[in-house]
Amino acid sequence: MNKKELQAGTKDDKRTTADNSSSASLEQNGLLSDAVQEGNKLIAKFMGGKTWNNDIFLFPVGESPLEHQSEMAKYFKYHSSWDWLMPVVEKINEIFAPLTTPLIVTTAGVFLTKIHNAICEVDIKLAHSEIVSALKWYNAQNNKST
Repeated sequence: MNKKELQAGTKDDKRTTADNSSSASLEQNGLLSDAVQEGNKLIAKFMGGKTWNNDIFLFPVGESPLEHQSEMAKYFKYHSSWDWLMPVVEKINEIFAPLTTPLIVTTAGVFLTKIHNAICEVDIKLAHSEIVSALKWYNAQNNKST
């Protein structure tokens, strides 16, 4: 955003831009909150990330973490990038949709609605939070059945 666009915005626009830049600098310095990092780890596991040495690494099948160390959880951007988050939403939709029933309120349906509402509001922090809550519920349901 250039200076003229920023000046034409409201005070709220300027605050949002400042908030985003401070979030970006925190992210670059590795100062994400523990909750965000844990949420990102949960999402990464759901997306197929592998655990090694108490951290999560994503790497191609057949390669060991020692051969190809990829992004560690503190560098994941599920909390700040729609490009990272939307594939997660697609996978959740695929898995949760069969768990819903028309005209009957289900927990899976409630989670899908909350996630979709956060996306419609273009609120990535809320979407991240709702996804983390949904995945915790989903994992708890799967642990009950095993």
